Amino acid sequence: MKSRRVGLWRIAALVFFLLVSNSAWAQNKSAYISNRLSDNVSVIDTVSNAITATIDVGIAPFGVAVSPNGSRVYVVNSDLDVTGGSVSVIDTASNSVIATIPVGSQPNGVAVSPDNATAYVTNPLDNTVSVIDTATNEVTATIGVGSEPSGVAVSPNGKAVYVTNFVDSSVSVIGPASETVTTTIPLGSGSGPVGVAVTPDSSAIYVADSISGDVSVICASSNTVIATIPLSGLEPVPDGVAISPDGKTAYVTDGSDNLVHVIDITTNQVTTAMPTSNGAFGVAVTADGKSVYVAAPPIDEVDAIDMATNSITAAIPVGREPVAFGLFIQPAVPTSPNFSIAPNASSETVKGGRSRKFSLRLESVNGFDGRVKLNCVGGPPGTRCSNFPRTIRVHGRTTASSGIRFPKDTAPGTYPITFSGQSSALTSTAWELFTVK
Repeated sequence: MKSRRVGLWRIAALVFFLLVSNSAWAQNKSAYISNRLSDNVSVIDTVSNAITATIDVGIAPFGVAVSPNGSRVYVVNSDLDVTGGSVSVIDTASNSVIATIPVGSQPNGVAVSPDNATAYVTNPLDNTVSVIDTATNEVTATIGVGSEPSGVAVSPNGKAVYVTNFVDSSVSVIGPASETVTTTIPLGSGSGPVGVAVTPDSSAIYVADSISGDVSVICASSNTVIATIPLSGLEPVPDGVAISPDGKTAYVTDGSDNLVHVIDITTNQVTTAMPTSNGAFGVAVTADGKSVYVAAPPIDEVDAIDMATNSITAAIPVGREPVAFGLFIQPAVPTSPNFSIAPNASSETVKGGRSRKFSLRLESVNGFDGRVKLNCVGGPPGTRCSNFPRTIRVHGRTTASSGIRFPKDTAPGTYPITFSGQSSALTSTAWELFTVK
């Protein structure tokens, strides 16, 4: 399972999608596990960890995505025949396949727009992304991207689609309105990106680099890599990425070392590495953020991990070679009050020893009204943001202005600065690049 080719043995990341529903969203607490060699999907009740159903789908199912309202599950069927592949649509009320959508050759990943109107499917052998109208279940456009596209994710704000290109070691950014590639973000040479996930506030993108054995962090506002996070282990081969509902933690699977690496999103550092039973591919977090489920292909099991103790609470037998790459558990429905933070500019130029003004935009989400503590970190030792930490009230839209000063002897270069806001248990993070000349 350590092959780095996207095809027979490569699983792509995917996010979620759904047909529009005017009814209140219910939380589906099941996990849907694609079993590549069984050509079926195992359904796990994440409360009891019991198998409640087994659903036959297409040939060699790879990626899985549960819709935001939990009523549909989308399964990418790689179909080992190079002539094509498909997406199975499962109705969760009956646990039956209600539609099969033809797409490109050996598709890997699928993601759905927040408005549930469009699905995006990566086709690695065609170097394309299929665009599906979810109302008609038909492909309406085909977008050329990089070489061997693998993972795909749509930002929660609906403004961008991110596609990892395995051979090119890059990420293509697609504009949903234009259905064209608006920019291509280079990663490290020979990084081999596979999995991709976007933070709940749409500020950052986390990419699993399977060949270089690290994680690339992309700033959404500047479309640049702001951090590369090394992973522990003898030979890390990261594939899957999932982010906690509160946006504080990223989980990255490493099937080579049988680990799940836990990353603090505020500091972009690995805080711990949790052992799995044997192997690790797909990873997803329950809506309450208390448990992580990890597919273990070599032993035909799924591990349920308690995040409070970082220990396996159940090893659940499923079908043959489970991969479950993507959001195979319904994501949390964002109904609670929250806030977002973003810089007014994606980058600034400053001279060492001199102060440069900057401003941050803060906005209420779901009626948030409260006080937020702001902080900034990053840059060489001695870098300071004036009046930080500071606390301001956020109600509706608010702007916070301040200044940043780099030490006079700062070497010329570009430095990412992390801005964070915290209100009780709520946290939002953003980045801005400062170039010192």
